[in-house]
Amino acid sequence: MTDRLALTPLTVDDADGMVAVYADERMYTYTGGTPPTADELRQRYDRLVGGWNHDRSEQWCNWIVRVSGRSEPIGAMQATIADDLAWASVAWEIAVGHQGNRYASEAARAIVDWLMVAGVARITAAVHPDHRASANVARMAGLSPTSELDDGEVVWER
Repeated sequence: MTDRLALTPLTVDDADGMVAVYADERMYTYTGGTPPTADELRQRYDRLVGGWNHDRSEQWCNWIVRVSGRSEPIGAMQATIADDLAWASVAWEIAVGHQGNRYASEAARAIVDWLMVAGVARITAAVHPDHRASANVARMAGLSPTSELDDGEVVWER
């Protein structure tokens, strides 16, 4: 989907490979939580691959991020899209060992561009106010910070 990255739709089978992505405790510095087990990821992915929330008002799009030509995952991308395309919310996660290579920025930009082509009116991402790297990803994806907060995180938008 980009020059350096392959973004493939999430499957339940991706859970085993994603355990390594989420294994580093530093992944939770700004979000809280703890590393999930493969079984926990399988259960979560089983819900997500359905592609819609309970009343079909939101579409769930999830991708596994890999460096092109490699099989191991390095992260994940998410987009929650209103059924009327009024808005979408995006999120990204890249394994600690792969951070600093602009993979998150490249993947986020690809997803934001895809959403714009699809006709989504407003695209947002929630970023912890102290997470400078994630703020940079949002900026590189074409989003700008707003004065809006969502659960203590700054809402960025395009």
